[in-house]
Amino acid sequence: MTYPHLAEPTDIWSETDTPIKDHMPDWRHWFTEEEASKPDRRPWRGWSRFPATSPMTAVEWLEREARKIPNEWHILGAYPDSPVPSVDAGATDRYLTRDQVLDYMRERGRDISISTWSSPRSFSAPSVPKLPLTGAWTAAGVAPVHAG
Repeated sequence: MTYPHLAEPTDIWSETDTPIKDHMPDWRHWFTEEEASKPDRRPWRGWSRFPATSPMTAVEWLEREARKIPNEWHILGAYPDSPVPSVDAGATDRYLTRDQVLDYMRERGRDISISTWSSPRSFSAPSVPKLPLTGAWTAAGVAPVHAG
């Protein structure tokens, strides 16, 4: 059954910087040593449907949907073996919002409140120069704060 009033999303392939063997304990069942040493690539299928009658623009919808992709993954494109030309730029252009930073730290055992992060004497890492007013951080920039 088709629904002409709904636009169907397609798979978008993503890749993590972490080799398969570093996050899949039973990798030997599925991969050779060479394959398991490569970054993991998976299709992203977490899209919601975009109703044709939505008051939201397609760009707004895509931005909202892109926020669902975990931070440690970056987009390759529609096909895993032919990445989009901007894949390298996209891999380095991954920033976290304040709430994502706090979630990132909480997932790693360090629970810091918003008020603590935002205080003048905070644990916070410096924000990247691109977004000084709203704040944006990289996972690499937050790691020393988390360890501290």
